[in-house]
Amino acid sequence: MTRKITIKEIAQEAGTSITVVSYVLNGTRNVSPELKGRVLEVIKKHNYKKDFSASSLRGKITKLIGIIVHDFSNPLSAAIYSEIERMAHQQGYSVLICDSERKHNKELEYLDVLKSRNVDGVIMIPSYEDNAMYKRIFDYAIPAVTIERKLKNLDCVYCDYYEAASSVVNYLYGLGHRKIAYMNREPHLFISQERYSGYLQGLKNNSLELINELIIDGSGFNASDGYNEFEKIMGIKIKPTAVIAYNDFLAIGLIRACIDNNIKIPQEMSIIGFNNFPVDEYLYPRLSTVTLEKKKLAFNAFNLLIRRISNYEAGLKRIKIPVSIIARETT
Repeated sequence: MTRKITIKEIAQEAGTSITVVSYVLNGTRNVSPELKGRVLEVIKKHNYKKDFSASSLRGKITKLIGIIVHDFSNPLSAAIYSEIERMAHQQGYSVLICDSERKHNKELEYLDVLKSRNVDGVIMIPSYEDNAMYKRIFDYAIPAVTIERKLKNLDCVYCDYYEAASSVVNYLYGLGHRKIAYMNREPHLFISQERYSGYLQGLKNNSLELINELIIDGSGFNASDGYNEFEKIMGIKIKPTAVIAYNDFLAIGLIRACIDNNIKIPQEMSIIGFNNFPVDEYLYPRLSTVTLEKKKLAFNAFNLLIRRISNYEAGLKRIKIPVSIIARETT
């Protein structure tokens, strides 16, 4: 008796994923003619007959989407995903939220979980932009959109951090600063590279020398990390008069450290952050920051996902959201 070929084997021979084969068999999603033709050719070659009892759930629209959050304690992430959940509910979707705690392996595991739940699509801010993440999504053929990250061949929405960082340097230069430090984070990520490149461009725009000591590298993101890096900043031979923090938490911690060490803000040290957390305008002094259009990020990410769910083979789309500086009392 000839062994019946499996859907997995069809996918391997056709050079595609199991889910795409399921889409072709069930006719539930649009698949490109070229890809569909490859799958049908393998099916015909092996005289495959669909097992309806085994495949009744595959390809079914579930009105369920997954959200993978890299750090739900971050007010930026919480604001974005709360808005996505609101829009999803209005469109009749339920949402599964997964907090990866910045652990790459956990993100991959959550993709497995979401696949097992037959989600229609996924929105995520992964902690890494690597082939393992993309391959898992591709193999599963899950419609996916990233926020603030660029993965090969995936739709994404991100902020214009290059222009933002350049504008912050221009702004601080206009206030009279010539020694501007930058608290750097996550150099492996696209958005971090954009910020750093924008910082360098801002220096160049104002004929300022790049001083490597003024690049403050670190791994933490919280206020305590900003507080602890005060000593590193004060230990620089060429003392900065202004610091650009990677996020508002770091800026808040640095402000507290300056106050505890009798450094006057902004007279002796100007500090500006990124993200515009709700607490910023209630601090003393109130924090200057770069504000992100969180609702625009969420709106575009959700609508890109709906577009991808409706047409899995749609062309790649990436949307850049402008940002702006909010000048308050720390600069």
